[in-house]
Amino acid sequence: MKPTSPELYPAWTDAHLALKYISKGKARGCRAALWVRGESQQRLGQVGKRAGRRSLLVIISGIVPLALLCIGIQNIRLDTTLDSLWTPDSGRLQQELSYVSKASGLSTDTNEMLIQTPKKEAHRSILNSKAMQEHLEVLQRALGVTVDLYDLTWSLKDLCYSPNIPTFDISLIDQIFEKIFPCGIITPLDCFWDGAKLLGPDYPIQIPGFRLQGIKWTNLNPEELLRLSKLMILQQESLNVQGLTFEILEAFMKRAGIGSGYQEKPCLDPMDPECPISAPNKGSLVPPDVALILAQGCYGFAPRFMHWTPDLIIGGQVRNKSGNLIKAGGLMSTIQLMSSSELHEYSKETWRLHHIEWTESKAQDVLKAWHSRFAEEVARISLDDDRSNQFNFYSFTAAGLDSVVEGASQFSWFWASVRVIGIIVTGIAVGVALNGSPVAWKLRFSLLLAGFIVALLGTAAGCGLSGFLKIPFNVATVQVLPYLTISLGSQVFFLLLFSQLNGGYDAKATLKRHGFSIMLGVLTVAVFVGAGGLFPIPAVRSLALQGAILLVVSSFAILVIFPPICQIILKRHHSNGNSKTTQMKAPNVQVPFIAGSTNKTTTIPPVLIANNNLSPIRKEELKISSGDCYIDIGTNKDSEKKSLKKTWTEIYIQILSWKWFSGLVFLLYLSWIIFSALGILQLRLGLPITDVVPSNSSEWEFLTTQMDLFPVYQIRAVTKANFDYPNNQKLLHKFHETMGSLPWIIRDDNGGKPPMWLSVFRQWLIRLQKIFDVEWKLGYLHKEHWTTNASAEGILAWKLAVQTGHVGHPVDVTQLPGNRLVDNDGIINPRAFYVYLTAWAWNDPLAYGSTAANLRPEPRNWVHSPAETELKIPKSSPINYAEIAYILKTNKEDSDTPNIETQILSFVREIRSICSTFGSRGLPVFPWGIPFRYYEQYLNLPMDSGLVIGLATGMILIMLFFSLGFSLRPVGLIATVGLVTMTQIVGTLGWLGVGLNSLPVEIALLGVSFIVFATIQYIVAFCCIPGSVEGRRNIAFSLIGPPAVQSLISISLTALILYSPEFTFIFTHFTLLISIAALFALVNFLLLVPILLKIFIPNCWLIGTSTEDPTILLPLTPSPPPRRSNSSHNRSNNNSSSTRSNGKSGRSSRSNNYQQPPPYSVRSSNSRSNSYNNRNCTHNRAPSENSLSTITEEPTSCATRRSAEIVVQPQVVVETFDISRGDGSVPTTKTKVSAKLKVEVHSSIHSNIINPQSSMNSSENSGISASTSSSGSFTSSSASSSTSSYND
Repeated sequence: MKPTSPELYPAWTDAHLALKYISKGKARGCRAALWVRGESQQRLGQVGKRAGRRSLLVIISGIVPLALLCIGIQNIRLDTTLDSLWTPDSGRLQQELSYVSKASGLSTDTNEMLIQTPKKEAHRSILNSKAMQEHLEVLQRALGVTVDLYDLTWSLKDLCYSPNIPTFDISLIDQIFEKIFPCGIITPLDCFWDGAKLLGPDYPIQIPGFRLQGIKWTNLNPEELLRLSKLMILQQESLNVQGLTFEILEAFMKRAGIGSGYQEKPCLDPMDPECPISAPNKGSLVPPDVALILAQGCYGFAPRFMHWTPDLIIGGQVRNKSGNLIKAGGLMSTIQLMSSSELHEYSKETWRLHHIEWTESKAQDVLKAWHSRFAEEVARISLDDDRSNQFNFYSFTAAGLDSVVEGASQFSWFWASVRVIGIIVTGIAVGVALNGSPVAWKLRFSLLLAGFIVALLGTAAGCGLSGFLKIPFNVATVQVLPYLTISLGSQVFFLLLFSQLNGGYDAKATLKRHGFSIMLGVLTVAVFVGAGGLFPIPAVRSLALQGAILLVVSSFAILVIFPPICQIILKRHHSNGNSKTTQMKAPNVQVPFIAGSTNKTTTIPPVLIANNNLSPIRKEELKISSGDCYIDIGTNKDSEKKSLKKTWTEIYIQILSWKWFSGLVFLLYLSWIIFSALGILQLRLGLPITDVVPSNSSEWEFLTTQMDLFPVYQIRAVTKANFDYPNNQKLLHKFHETMGSLPWIIRDDNGGKPPMWLSVFRQWLIRLQKIFDVEWKLGYLHKEHWTTNASAEGILAWKLAVQTGHVGHPVDVTQLPGNRLVDNDGIINPRAFYVYLTAWAWNDPLAYGSTAANLRPEPRNWVHSPAETELKIPKSSPINYAEIAYILKTNKEDSDTPNIETQILSFVREIRSICSTFGSRGLPVFPWGIPFRYYEQYLNLPMDSGLVIGLATGMILIMLFFSLGFSLRPVGLIATVGLVTMTQIVGTLGWLGVGLNSLPVEIALLGVSFIVFATIQYIVAFCCIPGSVEGRRNIAFSLIGPPAVQSLISISLTALILYSPEFTFIFTHFTLLISIAALFALVNFLLLVPILLKIFIPNCWLIGTSTEDPTILLPLTPSPPPRRSNSSHNRSNNNSSSTRSNGKSGRSSRSNNYQQPPPYSVRSSNSRSNSYNNRNCTHNRAPSENSLSTITEEPTSCATRRSAEIVVQPQVVVETFDISRGDGSVPTTKTKVSAKLKVEVHSSIHSNIINPQSSMNSSENSGISASTSSSGSFTSSSASSSTSSYND
C-alpha cells in the first residue's frame, strides 16, 4: 500500500532512518541532504524533547538571556544629523570631506535663509511693492533677535560674516569702517533704498564735527562722507601723509564700486518720510515697477563685488520673449553667518569672552540658539492675520534642520504601543480568518498572542544587542525596524503553530520536521538583509546590520520558546476538554517493529472508544505522531459536515491540476516581466532631501519650495596641497575655463565665467603694473626710490617689483624696471608669488573676500603704508587649500532632462570627470558642496548595488547548494524565483517614480527574502516526499502553504501600520515597498513556485529501489524464517501474551524505545512472486481454535502437495471519551483504537514459502480499516479523525 500522509516518509520525519534505508541498499537518494537534515533533526529533536518534558524550564531558560540582552537598550546611541546619516562615511567622498574639515574648519554651510511665496488661493504676484515691504518687515524684525548665553547677549552683528575691510593709519576712518561695514546679506531688497534698513548699524554713528549726525546706511553717502572726512582731517594733520592715505581709501572704494550707497536707489514707498531726496521716485504717486527693477538682479553696497543674480533672489521666474521679467513665484534672502569654527577663532581674542572657557562647542551652541530664535520669530510674525492670508514665509538653516530631524527621531511610547497593538491585532486576525484547522478560535487566539509576545521580546533583545555592539540608531531603525521585525517573526511561529495544531505534533516532532528549513530560511533572510551593510551610507548600513541582528535573535527566540508554550497551552486545553469518558481500558501491548534493523519493541497506549457511530477513515486523514501511534476519527455529524466542506487549500490544489493553469501562469508572468522591464527603464536615481525631513516642519516647506522655485546650488572646487601653484598657473586657469564652460554655471552680467581668486589676483597686479609703468615713465619711480609725486598705488607697485621671493635676500632693486609682476602670458611672477599674495589679500580685502577663496594657511598680514620705507614684505606660506566658487542652476524647461535630480546627477558626473582629467594632469582638485555630498553616491549606486546583490546572492546560493544535497535544481529554482521577484519590485519602483538609492535596494532585498524563505520551506518538503510531481507538490503545499500565506498577508498589512506622516521616505520606501513586495511574494508563491517545481523537479531525497513504483520501500532486515507451531503451542503463547499485557500500565510505555512505523509501503523483495493460491492447485481450509481462520495452502508446485497454515490472532483495545470545547460548539467524541495482530505461518515446506502478505480487515463495530504486510508478528495502528489528538 502506498502512503498518503507525509508522516510515513522517513526523509520528512526522520532523516537518519532514511539514511539507513540507503546504506542497506533498500532505497536510493541524496545522502548529503539527508545527513544535513538528520544532524539538525537530531539536535533540534533534543531541544524539542526537553521542551516537551520540561516546558517551563525551557521557557525560563530562553527568556533569561533575552532579558539580559534587553539591558543593552540603555546603551543605544541615536544619530540624527543628515550629514552623518545620508553622506557616505567611507571612500573618496569621506576623505574629501575630512580634508575640507581639517584644512578649513568648515563642514557645512551656516547661512540663514528666508523664502516668501504668495498664497495659492490669493493668486497674487510676488513682484509688487506690497510683497517687498512684507519681506522687509519680516526680515528686519527677525534679524533683530538676540540670545542670552554664557552671561552675554549675542546679536546678528556678533555672528554674521562681514566683508573684509582694509585698515588705515587714520583712527577715525578705521572706527567708522568697523562700525559701518554691515553683515553680508543677499536679498532682493538691495535693489531698493529700503534694503539699507537691514544694514544698520544698530546704533547710529556719531562723528564729532560733522553736520550729519546719526549715520546709518539709510542716510549714508560714502562718497560724501569720504569727502567731508578728508577736508576735516587734512586741515588738522600732515597733508602729504594723510593725502596718500585718503588716496588709498579712494582707490579702494573705486575698485569696489562704492559710490553713493543706497541714496540713489528707488524707494518701495515713495511717500516714506525717510526716503532720500536723491531717490529717483521720491514723492511719486506711481509705485515702483518691481519686475523691471529686479529683472537684472541687485547690487549690494559694493556693486563691483556684490552682484546678486536674479536666480539667487527671485524664484519661479517667467520671462517674455524679450527676456523681461513678468512673473515670479517667490523671493529669497540669505544671511551669511560664520561657522562654529570661524566664530570660535574670531571671538576667542575679544575681551568679552575672557571670563569663560571659550570652545568651539560653545560657539556652536550660540549659533543654534540664535537660529532657533530667528525661526521662531519668523513663524510668529508670519501668523499675523493680514500677512498670513497673503504670503507664506519659510526660514531655514542647517542647524535647524538637524534639530527638527532629531526631534522627530525620538522614541515615542504612545506610537510604539499603537503600532505594536496594531501589528498583533492584524496578525491574529489573519491567523484566525485563514484558520486551516478545526481548533476553536479562542485557543488559536491565545497561541497567536503568545507568538507575537515572544517575537516582541526577541525584538527588544535584538535592540539591546545592537546597543551593546554600539551600532547607532536612526529614524528608520527607531520608527520602522522593531515593528517590522515583529511582523517578520510571524513567518516562523505561523509555521510552528500550523504544525502543532494541524499535525497534532509535540514540540519535538514539530522542531524535527520544520526546524531545519526554518533555520535555513532565517539565515537566508539575515544574509539578504545584512548585505545592505556593505553600502557606504550610514543610515542604510545601520538599518541592515540591526535588521539582521533583530531578525536572527527574534527568530531563534521563537524557535526555542514558542513550541513549549504551545505545548503547555494545548495540554491545558485538552485536559480541560475531558469532561466525561466512557472507558474500556485494556493493558498496553508491546509489539515488535518490523521496519527497522533491530527487534526493539514499542508500547502502544490504551485506546479509548465511546461511540460506535464512526465514519469510515479517509486516507488523507491519517496522522501518526512520532511519540505515539494512535488513530483519531471524527466522531460526530458536525465533523462529517466539516470534512465535506472544501478548504481554500483544497480548492487551490484542485486549481493547480487544471490543464490550462500552467499556460495562463506562463502568459501572465511573461507579460508581467515585460511590464516590469519597461518600469526599470523609467528608473531615476536619487533620494530627495525632502523625503528624509519631517514634513510638518518649516524646514521641509522651505526645502520643497527651494527645489521648486530656487534650483540653485553653490559648489566649490577645492585644490589641495602638494601642488606648485606659482609654476602651474596655466593649468589652474585652464581648469577654471573648462568649469566655466558648463551649461549649468551661472555667468556674470556680460556672460563671462565667474571670477576665480587667481584671476582676480592677477587683475589687481596687472592694474598695479600699468600704474608702475606710467609713473616710471614720468620719473616718479626710479631704482633708488620714489618721489613725492608718486601715487600710493605706484609706491606699492614699486615695492612689489623689487621683491625676489627669497627669504635670504628678499629685496633686489636691480630688478627694476625689467621685473614684471605679470608677464605677457598672464602668469604672475612665480618667484615672488607668495609675496604678492600677502600684499593682495590685505590691501584689496573686498576683492579677496568676494572670491571666497578661503586660502589656507591664511596670507600673512601686511598693510601698505606709503610713508613706510621698509621694503621687505612678508612671504605667505605655500597654499595647502584653496576654493573656487561656482553657482549652478538646473532648468525645469530643459527638454532633454526635465527632471531636476537627473540634471544634478548630470553636472555632478561631468564635474567629477573634469576633476579626474585635471587630476591626471597634476592638479589635485575635487568638488565640494551639497550636490556632491548627497547626490554623488548615486553615481556609484549601480556598482555598489551589484556588489551587494551579487555577494548576498552568491553566499545564499552556496549555502543552499551545500544544504540541499549538492543539487543545482532546487538552487536554480530559488534563484529564478528571487530574480523574478527582484525584477517585479524594481520595475514597480520605476512606475511609481520612487528614486533609486541604496535604501530601496535594501528594501528590495528584504522583499526577495520573503519569497525565498517560503520557497525554501516548500522545496524542503517537496524533496522529502516521493511520487509524482503533482502528488509531491500537493502534499508539500498542505504542509507549508497555509502558514506561508498567512505570514505574507500579515507582513503586507503590517507595512501599512508603519506609515509615518512625518517622513515621506518611510511611506515610499517602507510602507509602500514592503507591502508591495509582500504581495508579490504571495502571488509568486501561489502561482510561480508550483510551475517552477514542474520545470525544475528537484530530486526526492529518498526513493525506493522498485522500478515499478519508487514510493515503495523494502524492509531494512530480511523476514525471519517461518516456523511451524501446533495448537497447544498457540494457546500457551496466547495466554502468556495476555499475562504480559495485563501487567503493564498505559503510562509506562513512555520508557520504551519507539521507532517510526514502517514508512512508505514495506514489502519483501520478492513479494510480487508470492501468492496464496495457484491457479493449478486446490485450496484446503481447516478451522483452528486459536485463530480467526486456518488456511491450508498448496505449495507452488502442484506435484508436492504440502499444506501451509496461516494463523491470525487479533487483540484490540478500544476506549473513548467525550470532549466539550467550552465555546458553544457541539461536543465531540474522541476515539482511540490500539490493534495487535499476530500472524504465524505453518508449513512443512520451507524452501518455497516466501513472506506472505496479510491484511487486517475492517471491524464491523469500530469501522476502522488498515492494511499491512509482514512475516512473523506485526503491529499496526492507524488513525483518522476530524479533530486533532494531542499527546505529550
